Amino acid sequence: MSYMKEIIYNQLHKGLRKNGSRKADRTDEMHEGLVSEIKKLIPNLHDDYIVEFEEPVPCTYGNSFKVDVRIKNRHTGKLHSVILVKAIISSVQKNRANYANTSVGEYHRVVGKNPETKVFFITIIPNVIPNYVGGKLRNLENKATSFVDLNEIDIHLKNAHYGTITYDVEGVDYTTKETFFNTLKSDNVKNVKSDLFEKSVEVVFG
Repeated sequence: MSYMKEIIYNQLHKGLRKNGSRKADRTDEMHEGLVSEIKKLIPNLHDDYIVEFEEPVPCTYGNSFKVDVRIKNRHTGKLHSVILVKAIISSVQKNRANYANTSVGEYHRVVGKNPETKVFFITIIPNVIPNYVGGKLRNLENKATSFVDLNEIDIHLKNAHYGTITYDVEGVDYTTKETFFNTLKSDNVKNVKSDLFEKSVEVVFG
């Protein structure tokens, strides 16, 4: 199993637990895994940069903003970039605009006080997304119509970079969140596409 596929499986499996989507063991593992994937593409990453997790940066609102990954230039100590990660498991349609609004708001919180900092959005999302109501499947949604991909919108966010990672989940029982959790195996994760992530890594850190 490729490491990116393992990252996807683990964040799905841990996120489907009761209240699992926000638990630290899921998010910490995911962030560390993504940095490991970046290091494969940029072998000298830790020679040139200091990589820190869940640390604050100065915020345009007048306080600080804790980001998923904070990256400083090792030689100058200046903030180089921040990585903001979202891994969507279910039901994005009702939150379609909210996800986009949140991302744009996070961007402005960072760049308002750190105008030269690069903001790297990494979104992990399946091509088909189950929509649950009360834990029971209502319908399956298509990513193309249920998710606002900021990379495809001309909104002129300077120094914003996008690393959307997509995949399919095959052979699971979506009937409830519980059956999804119980039938999900690593081999159910298929067709992982991370080309945009890899291209953006080269631009941000290359």
